[in-house]
Amino acid sequence: LATSETMARSINNSFTIIFMLLALILLGGETIKWFAVALLIGTVSGTYSSPFVSVAILVTWDKIEKKLKRR
Repeated sequence: LATSETMARSINNSFTIIFMLLALILLGGETIKWFAVALLIGTVSGTYSSPFVSVAILVTWDKIEKKLKRR
């Protein structure tokens, strides 16, 4: 349950940031536009990669923990 709530909260936060950045890109001036594009790319890639990276770390951590318990 806690994992589902955390994941939902993370996705909601990311979508809020993405909508704000899209508004800056569409409504902002030339100076801020490319900065917002860079932030948008970083936010999208971070939102996409975070679950996959964290799962891989968790699996590795679990394997190491099991290996240490066998000793």
